[in-house]
Amino acid sequence: MYTFLNEIEKRMEKLKQIIEEKQEALQNAPQGVINICKTNERVQYYYKESSQDTVRKYLKNNEIHIVKDLFQKDYDQRVLRLAQKELKQLERLMEKYPYQMCEGIYEKLNECRKNFIEPVEISDEEFIEK
Repeated sequence: MYTFLNEIEKRMEKLKQIIEEKQEALQNAPQGVINICKTNERVQYYYKESSQDTVRKYLKNNEIHIVKDLFQKDYDQRVLRLAQKELKQLERLMEKYPYQMCEGIYEKLNECRKNFIEPVEISDEEFIEK
């Protein structure tokens, strides 16, 4: 019955793991940004120290590892932002979510009462008995 809450808790743990991994990766990431230019069916990569810089440097084929590292940094930043946002929303949901669900009320009733009530959802044990 509480699989929904269990799934949220699992997702929260996964997000915490992702956040930790991406924060660590970003600490070791190089500075700068890459601009991409496509001319005559060729792709060229230009490196800038910061996004505000006007001076850019053409990256040769032997410097392509810089492109990979900076693209990975950009991806990691986006994933980190989204994971933090999702985790925050799930934490808010868990704070406001009721500890007792509607379906759980029936399970706590006296057996005499259960005989006269039609529950919203019956338990697996009662389904097997019927």
